[in-house]
Amino acid sequence: MQIKDDDKQRSTNELYQKNIFNPFKPRRAVIVSKSSLLEYEFEKLSKPYESFNDQQLITQLGQKYSSAVDLKQRHDQQQQYIEAISRELDSDDEDQEVKTARDNNLISSRWLALNEVFIGESHAARVSYYDVQIDNGPLTKQKSSGMTICTGTGSSSWHFNINRMTEQTIEEILSVIENMGLKLDQVVDAGMIQNICRKFNEKLRFGPELTKMAFSIRDPVFNATFPKMAIRGFANKILIKSRCKHAHLILDGSTSLPFNRGTEVLLEIHPEDALRTALFSKEHRS
Repeated sequence: MQIKDDDKQRSTNELYQKNIFNPFKPRRAVIVSKSSLLEYEFEKLSKPYESFNDQQLITQLGQKYSSAVDLKQRHDQQQQYIEAISRELDSDDEDQEVKTARDNNLISSRWLALNEVFIGESHAARVSYYDVQIDNGPLTKQKSSGMTICTGTGSSSWHFNINRMTEQTIEEILSVIENMGLKLDQVVDAGMIQNICRKFNEKLRFGPELTKMAFSIRDPVFNATFPKMAIRGFANKILIKSRCKHAHLILDGSTSLPFNRGTEVLLEIHPEDALRTALFSKEHRS
């Protein structure tokens, strides 16, 4: 048996009239909306976007966004949605008080990672564009295959394998040194190469109890536009601003968050987030 839409509506109305359903009719309603990307950009400039015409928007934001006019259109569309919701609420109940509230910042959230965070374009063959600030250093424009940041717990995994030195690389470096006329006091043999390689790689790992992060920049491109910076190191705070098109921020290889142009992430380690672990020694086992 098929029930027509009119029959469904009539049945629902009859249920309301019989008080089987108790509709929720609040006296007050608040519409909360997040700031549009246009508002966010001009809040950083401490300027009202309403005072700019389309041409001024293109001049102000044209270097950062492909279409500043499209940014304005999307902002206007968001405002129209808010106004439409407000009109519907007003028409439904004239006695209802409707207010609109706006979050003055783009929506932000707090995530935790135990081992590492990877930031970069989703496609492996596409380069990643971003600005990065290590601790309180300068904000540096970068182009690379992505960036990893790890804790001591994750330092023996991806971070280690990105940066580890191979015996082949050590042997080739020593060969270049010899060809340059530089002499070593000892004879370089396979044992020494293995020892150099082992000692270098051991320094890449660090303890999980240390409140610091290790960062690695994968396949960096350095030129006049993208200045040189340390491709690996330690930090207490890392700020990254995305310039990517189809990027993700991946936590511990499982949780994936969109990280496209305009998105910012601040990476820090807080003592209150530390895990409490228990070690069981043999002498205390029954």
